[in-house]
Amino acid sequence: MIPKIVYKYRDWKTDLHKRLLLNNEIYFSSPKDFNDPFDCRITENYNLFTPEEEEKYINELLVSGFPKTEAQGLDFREVVKRVEGLLKDKEKLQETIEFERSYYQDHCYAIFSCSKLWNNILMWYHYSNQHTGFCVGFYKDKLLNSGLFGKVGDVVYRTDYPEIKPRVAKKDEQMMINSFLETHSKAKNWKYEKEVRFMANHFPKELSQADRTLTIPDHYFAEVILGINISKEDRNEIIEICTVKGLKVFQAIKVKFKFKINRIPLN
Repeated sequence: MIPKIVYKYRDWKTDLHKRLLLNNEIYFSSPKDFNDPFDCRITENYNLFTPEEEEKYINELLVSGFPKTEAQGLDFREVVKRVEGLLKDKEKLQETIEFERSYYQDHCYAIFSCSKLWNNILMWYHYSNQHTGFCVGFYKDKLLNSGLFGKVGDVVYRTDYPEIKPRVAKKDEQMMINSFLETHSKAKNWKYEKEVRFMANHFPKELSQADRTLTIPDHYFAEVILGINISKEDRNEIIEICTVKGLKVFQAIKVKFKFKINRIPLN
Protein backbone atom coordinates (compact mmCIF):
# COMPACT_ATOMS: atom_id res chain seq x y z
CA MET A 1 0.00 0.00 0.00
CA ILE A 2 1.36 3.41 -1.01
CA PRO A 3 1.13 6.03 1.79
CA LYS A 4 -0.31 9.53 1.27
CA ILE A 5 3.17 11.04 1.18
CA VAL A 6 6.21 9.53 -0.58
CA TYR A 7 9.77 10.72 -0.14
CA LYS A 8 12.82 11.58 -2.20
CA TYR A 9 16.23 11.83 -0.48
CA ARG A 10 18.45 14.55 -1.97
CA ASP A 11 21.85 16.22 -1.55
CA TRP A 12 21.84 20.04 -1.31
CA LYS A 13 25.44 20.13 -2.58
CA THR A 14 24.37 18.62 -5.93
CA ASP A 15 22.99 21.19 -8.39
CA LEU A 16 20.55 18.74 -10.00
CA HIS A 17 19.09 17.87 -6.58
CA LYS A 18 18.97 21.52 -5.56
CA ARG A 19 16.78 22.35 -8.56
CA LEU A 20 14.02 20.19 -7.07
CA LEU A 21 13.25 22.93 -4.56
CA LEU A 22 14.60 25.93 -6.47
CA ASN A 23 12.81 25.20 -9.77
CA ASN A 24 10.29 22.44 -8.88
CA GLU A 25 12.13 20.13 -11.28
CA ILE A 26 11.83 16.37 -10.97
CA TYR A 27 14.21 14.18 -12.92
CA PHE A 28 13.22 10.88 -14.53
CA SER A 29 16.16 8.48 -14.40
CA SER A 30 17.32 5.95 -16.98
CA PRO A 31 17.99 2.35 -15.82
CA LYS A 32 21.63 2.73 -16.93
CA ASP A 33 22.13 5.19 -14.08
CA PHE A 34 20.86 2.84 -11.35
CA ASN A 35 23.21 1.48 -8.68
CA ASP A 36 21.66 -2.00 -9.01
CA PRO A 37 22.91 -3.87 -12.13
CA PHE A 38 19.83 -6.14 -12.04
CA ASP A 39 17.29 -3.29 -11.91
CA CYS A 40 15.08 -3.31 -15.06
CA ARG A 41 17.33 -6.04 -16.50
CA ILE A 42 14.91 -8.92 -16.01
CA THR A 43 13.92 -10.33 -19.40
CA GLU A 44 12.12 -13.35 -20.79
CA ASN A 45 14.00 -16.62 -20.42
CA TYR A 46 13.89 -18.72 -23.61
CA ASN A 47 15.23 -21.73 -21.73
CA LEU A 48 11.94 -22.06 -19.84
CA PHE A 49 10.11 -23.39 -22.90
CA THR A 50 8.98 -26.99 -23.11
CA PRO A 51 9.14 -28.34 -26.70
CA GLU A 52 5.36 -27.92 -26.99
CA GLU A 53 5.47 -24.32 -25.70
CA GLU A 54 8.29 -23.47 -28.09
CA GLU A 55 6.32 -24.80 -31.07
CA LYS A 56 3.26 -22.82 -29.96
CA TYR A 57 5.37 -19.67 -29.57
CA ILE A 58 6.83 -20.08 -33.08
CA ASN A 59 3.36 -20.55 -34.58
CA GLU A 60 1.93 -17.51 -32.79
CA LEU A 61 4.94 -15.41 -33.77
CA LEU A 62 4.61 -16.40 -37.41
CA VAL A 63 0.85 -15.77 -37.47
CA SER A 64 1.25 -12.33 -35.87
CA GLY A 65 4.00 -11.41 -38.31
CA PHE A 66 2.38 -12.83 -41.44
CA PRO A 67 0.83 -9.54 -42.69
CA LYS A 68 4.23 -7.85 -42.50
CA THR A 69 5.93 -10.82 -44.18
CA GLU A 70 3.37 -10.74 -46.99
CA ALA A 71 3.57 -6.96 -47.41
CA GLN A 72 7.36 -7.16 -47.79
CA GLY A 73 7.07 -9.95 -50.37
CA LEU A 74 9.18 -12.35 -48.30
CA ASP A 75 9.17 -16.12 -48.75
CA PHE A 76 7.17 -17.39 -45.75
CA ARG A 77 9.03 -20.70 -45.72
CA GLU A 78 12.36 -18.86 -45.37
CA VAL A 79 10.93 -16.80 -42.52
CA VAL A 80 9.87 -20.00 -40.73
CA LYS A 81 13.38 -21.44 -41.11
CA ARG A 82 14.95 -18.24 -39.78
CA VAL A 83 12.70 -18.17 -36.69
CA GLU A 84 13.33 -21.86 -35.95
CA GLY A 85 17.06 -21.29 -36.41
CA LEU A 86 17.08 -18.46 -33.89
CA LEU A 87 15.48 -20.64 -31.24
CA LYS A 88 18.01 -23.45 -31.78
CA ASP A 89 20.83 -21.28 -30.38
CA LYS A 90 19.04 -19.99 -27.29
CA GLU A 91 22.15 -18.62 -25.64
CA LYS A 92 22.91 -16.34 -28.57
CA LEU A 93 19.24 -15.40 -28.90
CA GLN A 94 19.08 -14.56 -25.18
CA GLU A 95 22.15 -12.32 -25.43
CA THR A 96 20.72 -10.51 -28.46
CA ILE A 97 17.31 -9.98 -26.85
CA GLU A 98 18.85 -8.75 -23.59
CA PHE A 99 21.15 -6.32 -25.42
CA GLU A 100 18.31 -4.88 -27.50
CA ARG A 101 15.95 -4.70 -24.50
CA SER A 102 18.55 -2.94 -22.37
CA TYR A 103 19.16 -0.38 -25.08
CA TYR A 104 15.53 0.63 -25.41
CA GLN A 105 14.99 0.56 -21.64
CA ASP A 106 17.95 2.88 -21.11
CA HIS A 107 16.80 5.32 -23.77
CA CYS A 108 13.00 5.14 -23.47
CA TYR A 109 12.20 4.41 -19.81
CA ALA A 110 11.70 7.37 -17.47
CA ILE A 111 11.63 6.45 -13.77
CA PHE A 112 10.99 8.54 -10.67
CA SER A 113 11.81 6.58 -7.53
CA CYS A 114 10.55 7.48 -4.07
CA SER A 115 10.49 5.83 -0.66
CA LYS A 116 7.65 5.20 1.75
CA LEU A 117 9.92 6.32 4.60
CA TRP A 118 11.50 9.66 5.55
CA ASN A 119 13.41 8.29 8.56
CA ASN A 120 15.52 5.52 7.03
CA ILE A 121 19.09 5.78 8.37
CA LEU A 122 20.67 4.05 5.35
CA MET A 123 18.71 6.12 2.81
CA TRP A 124 19.86 9.33 4.48
CA TYR A 125 23.44 8.09 4.28
CA HIS A 126 23.36 6.80 0.68
CA TYR A 127 21.20 9.41 -1.05
CA SER A 128 21.48 12.54 1.13
CA ASN A 129 25.23 12.85 1.45
CA GLN A 130 25.66 11.19 4.84
CA HIS A 131 22.71 12.93 6.51
CA THR A 132 23.83 16.41 5.38
CA GLY A 133 21.12 16.79 2.72
CA PHE A 134 17.34 16.95 2.70
CA CYS A 135 14.30 14.77 2.03
CA VAL A 136 11.25 15.98 0.11
CA GLY A 137 7.77 14.59 0.65
CA PHE A 138 5.31 14.52 -2.29
CA TYR A 139 1.58 13.99 -2.20
CA LYS A 140 1.13 10.56 -3.75
CA ASP A 141 -2.33 11.27 -5.20
CA LYS A 142 -1.15 14.42 -6.97
CA LEU A 143 1.70 12.52 -8.60
CA LEU A 144 -0.67 9.72 -9.60
CA ASN A 145 -3.17 12.14 -11.14
CA SER A 146 -0.53 14.22 -12.93
CA GLY A 147 -0.64 12.18 -16.15
CA LEU A 148 3.15 11.92 -16.08
CA PHE A 149 3.28 8.19 -15.39
CA GLY A 150 2.00 5.07 -17.08
CA LYS A 151 2.91 2.56 -14.40
CA VAL A 152 3.05 3.10 -10.64
CA GLY A 153 3.57 0.57 -7.86
CA ASP A 154 5.60 -0.79 -4.98
CA VAL A 155 8.88 -2.45 -5.80
CA VAL A 156 8.72 -6.14 -4.83
CA TYR A 157 11.85 -7.43 -3.05
CA ARG A 158 12.54 -11.08 -3.80
CA THR A 159 14.89 -13.89 -2.88
CA ASP A 160 14.11 -15.70 -6.16
CA TYR A 161 14.86 -14.40 -9.65
CA PRO A 162 11.58 -13.88 -11.57
CA GLU A 163 10.87 -16.44 -14.29
CA ILE A 164 9.23 -14.92 -17.36
CA LYS A 165 8.38 -17.10 -20.34
CA PRO A 166 8.60 -15.38 -23.73
CA ARG A 167 5.24 -14.74 -25.34
CA VAL A 168 3.94 -12.95 -28.38
CA ALA A 169 2.91 -9.45 -27.31
CA LYS A 170 -0.74 -9.23 -26.29
CA LYS A 171 -2.38 -6.43 -24.32
CA ASP A 172 -3.78 -8.63 -21.60
CA GLU A 173 -3.42 -9.29 -17.89
CA GLN A 174 -0.38 -11.55 -18.32
CA MET A 175 1.44 -8.84 -20.27
CA MET A 176 0.85 -6.43 -17.37
CA ILE A 177 2.11 -9.02 -14.86
CA ASN A 178 5.26 -9.65 -16.90
CA SER A 179 5.83 -5.93 -17.35
CA PHE A 180 5.69 -5.34 -13.59
CA LEU A 181 8.02 -8.30 -12.96
CA GLU A 182 10.57 -6.74 -15.31
CA THR A 183 10.50 -3.23 -13.87
CA HIS A 184 9.35 -3.55 -10.24
CA SER A 185 11.40 -6.53 -9.01
CA LYS A 186 14.58 -6.14 -6.97
CA ALA A 187 16.72 -8.40 -4.80
CA LYS A 188 15.81 -8.59 -1.12
CA ASN A 189 19.09 -6.80 -0.29
CA TRP A 190 17.37 -3.54 -1.27
CA LYS A 191 14.31 -4.03 0.92
CA TYR A 192 15.33 -1.25 3.29
CA GLU A 193 14.57 1.31 0.54
CA LYS A 194 10.79 0.64 0.61
CA GLU A 195 10.65 2.00 -2.94
CA VAL A 196 7.57 3.27 -4.75
CA ARG A 197 8.30 3.51 -8.47
CA PHE A 198 6.63 5.99 -10.82
CA MET A 199 7.42 5.11 -14.42
CA ALA A 200 6.72 6.08 -18.02
CA ASN A 201 7.70 4.19 -21.19
CA HIS A 202 8.19 6.53 -24.15
CA PHE A 203 9.12 3.84 -26.71
CA PRO A 204 10.02 4.35 -29.56
CA LYS A 205 11.10 7.89 -28.62
CA GLU A 206 14.63 8.10 -27.23
CA LEU A 207 14.73 10.62 -24.41
CA SER A 208 17.21 13.47 -24.10
CA GLN A 209 18.31 14.96 -20.78
CA ALA A 210 15.82 17.77 -21.34
CA ASP A 211 13.00 15.24 -21.90
CA ARG A 212 13.78 13.70 -18.51
CA THR A 213 13.33 16.96 -16.60
CA LEU A 214 9.79 18.16 -15.83
CA THR A 215 8.40 20.94 -13.66
CA ILE A 216 5.67 20.30 -11.09
CA PRO A 217 3.48 22.80 -9.18
CA ASP A 218 4.19 23.85 -5.58
CA HIS A 219 1.08 22.04 -4.33
CA TYR A 220 2.61 18.65 -5.25
CA PHE A 221 5.07 19.13 -2.36
CA ALA A 222 3.95 18.06 1.10
CA GLU A 223 6.95 18.73 3.36
CA VAL A 224 10.72 18.89 3.62
CA ILE A 225 12.93 17.22 6.24
CA LEU A 226 16.50 18.39 6.86
CA GLY A 227 19.28 15.89 7.60
CA ILE A 228 20.72 15.42 11.07
CA ASN A 229 24.15 16.73 9.95
CA ILE A 230 22.99 19.53 7.64
CA SER A 231 25.04 22.72 7.85
CA LYS A 232 23.54 25.89 9.34
CA GLU A 233 23.98 27.69 6.00
CA ASP A 234 22.15 24.99 4.01
CA ARG A 235 19.40 24.74 6.64
CA ASN A 236 18.71 28.49 6.52
CA GLU A 237 18.72 28.51 2.71
CA ILE A 238 16.22 25.64 2.46
CA ILE A 239 13.95 27.11 5.15
CA GLU A 240 13.82 30.41 3.24
CA ILE A 241 12.85 28.67 -0.01
CA CYS A 242 10.20 26.52 1.69
CA THR A 243 8.70 29.51 3.51
CA VAL A 244 8.10 31.23 0.17
CA LYS A 245 6.45 28.05 -1.15
CA GLY A 246 4.38 27.60 2.02
CA LEU A 247 5.97 24.22 2.81
CA LYS A 248 6.37 22.67 6.23
CA VAL A 249 10.01 22.10 7.22
CA PHE A 250 11.25 19.62 9.82
CA GLN A 251 14.65 18.98 11.33
CA ALA A 252 15.67 15.33 11.65
CA ILE A 253 17.14 14.46 15.05
CA LYS A 254 18.55 11.37 16.70
CA VAL A 255 16.32 9.62 19.24
CA LYS A 256 18.25 9.31 22.47
CA PHE A 257 19.51 5.82 23.29
CA LYS A 258 17.89 4.30 20.17
CA PHE A 259 18.90 3.66 16.55
CA LYS A 260 16.01 5.82 15.33
CA ILE A 261 15.39 9.20 13.75
CA ASN A 262 12.67 11.62 14.83
CA ARG A 263 11.89 15.13 13.61
CA ILE A 264 10.86 18.50 15.00
CA PRO A 265 9.03 21.33 13.13
CA LEU A 266 11.05 24.42 12.19
CA ASN A 267 8.27 26.68 10.87
